[in-house]
Amino acid sequence: MSCGRLPLAIRIAAARLCSHPSWDLEHLVRRLRDQQQRLVELEAGQRGVTAALDLSYQDLSADLQRTYRLLGLHPGPDIDPYAAAALLDTASAETGRLLERLLEAHLLQEPNPGRYRFHDLTRAHAAHTAGLNFRNAFKDPNVGYPFRVKGGGITGGASGGAG
Repeated sequence: MSCGRLPLAIRIAAARLCSHPSWDLEHLVRRLRDQQQRLVELEAGQRGVTAALDLSYQDLSADLQRTYRLLGLHPGPDIDPYAAAALLDTASAETGRLLERLLEAHLLQEPNPGRYRFHDLTRAHAAHTAGLNFRNAFKDPNVGYPFRVKGGGITGGASGGAG
């Protein structure tokens, strides 16, 4: 994501400094260190890293959106195709296809052959999107999550079986 040949996040950080003359660079850096608020800090008016990533996410097919969200929940700095296949509960060939498609969409990086990772801002967006998707699923009784919370207890998914 770039704008005027500068990465979007840098342009927005510069805009934030310009709109807050009392801030110095050190102050902005301290604000950006808070990983929970980093995406919020990188918004300036209508421009923002979150808005750009939202547009990219919306262009993905449903299976790629699911892959993006689940990879965002992976706790490690990177992931190999075998771990990704286990996380996604997909066959190895299908996982490879999904990882390649996210690479082509510039949402995933491959710093070393067979090792995949998100940029830290993209990871924060993917994890946030996964959280929103998960919370919204509990509002929709037709979404087939494996477990549901009912009356203070956990029950099985759509079939209502025991969890």
